Amino acid sequence: MTTSFGPSYVRAIAPYIAGKPISEVAREFGLDEAKIVKLASNENPLGMPESAQRAMARAASELGRYLDANAFELKTALGERYGVPSDWITLGNGSNDILEIAAHAFVEKG
Repeated sequence: MTTSFGPSYVRAIAPYIAGKPISEVAREFGLDEAKIVKLASNENPLGMPESAQRAMARAASELGRYLDANAFELKTALGERYGVPSDWITLGNGSNDILEIAAHAFVEKG
């Protein structure tokens, strides 16, 4: 017997399925890898823009110290934009991370 936790709309969220690597698609369909443009997985078929590379290089030059784990500046900006206190905002590495945090907060064994 299984027990379901959480609202049905959360349980109905389909798990993320990553796109296949180009090499796998080429093998599966007998295609030339060089002629495949992958549009899945939020990848840019043209590569990373130079502006993004420059921004990453600037950011990387400041990586000698740990980042603010609480993301004070980001939470402050989001709070101002949406008119809520910054301590109402929880950040995570994607929706799965937020759902896991919520589960740990509200669900216990048994």
